[in-house]
Amino acid sequence: MQDSSTDIIFRKEISRVLIRCRKDYRMIIVTTLAALVLAGAYLLLRQPKFTANASVMIANDMSAGSTAMSLVRQFSLGNMLGGSGSVHDELSMLSSHTTLMGAIRKLGANTTYVIKDGILSRVRAYPGTPVRLVCQPSVPDTLSSALVFKLSVTPDGIAKVKARRGFRRIGTASGTLPLTLDL
Repeated sequence: MQDSSTDIIFRKEISRVLIRCRKDYRMIIVTTLAALVLAGAYLLLRQPKFTANASVMIANDMSAGSTAMSLVRQFSLGNMLGGSGSVHDELSMLSSHTTLMGAIRKLGANTTYVIKDGILSRVRAYPGTPVRLVCQPSVPDTLSSALVFKLSVTPDGIAKVKARRGFRRIGTASGTLPLTLDL
């Protein structure tokens, strides 16, 4: 059985590609490594984006309006048929910066805890983190960029903490926990 001419041409093309790859294998390896390094740097340096959605139901007090309107409000129509000024007051309170920052502080959402588990594995440890970062209440409001604290604890209980802002180290400390770091 003879091979068709397309099979012969295909085999010749494949052999040319393999010969070319064998000749330029160093360039292929260097290009692949460069792409992997750039991808790793991107994953390490990119800023995570967090989004949150919330549904808020604002109900007026039942003293205003008729009995029929209070019955309508109990069903799914809600306040579609009318409202009062108190709804606008509550919406402005929800969009207030002070209220938002108070909720973030109370929930601890302005601090992220990550446990490094191997070379590439990182686990987010919120809210059950073994160590808590505590600062003065005025510090988070005055920061213009994030601070990163790296903590390592040896088996004998000695802790080392390094603080950095961007790529610049701004403080280090070592000792037993609890540990104080002046910035």
